[in-house]
Amino acid sequence: MPSPGDYIFYDWQDSGVGDNTGAADHVGIVEKVAGNTITVIEGNYSNSVKRRTLAVNGRYIRGYGVPKYGSTTAAEAAIDKLAKLGVINSPDYWKQAVKSGAVKYLDALLTKAAAKITKAGPRSATAESGIGALVIAGVIDTPDYWREHYRDYPSLGELLCALGGAVK
Repeated sequence: MPSPGDYIFYDWQDSGVGDNTGAADHVGIVEKVAGNTITVIEGNYSNSVKRRTLAVNGRYIRGYGVPKYGSTTAAEAAIDKLAKLGVINSPDYWKQAVKSGAVKYLDALLTKAAAKITKAGPRSATAESGIGALVIAGVIDTPDYWREHYRDYPSLGELLCALGGAVK
């Protein structure tokens, strides 16, 4: 059963018996479903935008699809905030780092830091001092982990300096 917002795919060359063996050659968007009747909005219905009412499994319908809407993770939102504040200057790099999983706990670090940071500040002089500032701010509760691993990923030390300076 389709839902509002789903795509509906048609094959206008359907034989008339609902064989659905051809490739889809038209698409619309389901606007409403009432019982076994759907209302569809189409953008090229006789060269204009119009609504069409059809039976749910009626002739010509090849199938339905659900758009894969982008979703923003908490870490991505945190990275965007930190970039907007000027704390970091390469948001795509850090989003990829989070996505790759190459830096354990990076998503939590960025999310917690973004929750505390309201403006950019002078960077901490060293990664160790950045880690210390992040501990004091309550962003990091495992300083030994970060001290041991900040050299494992390119620019992670610089990120800790930037975050540490901004939480002061």
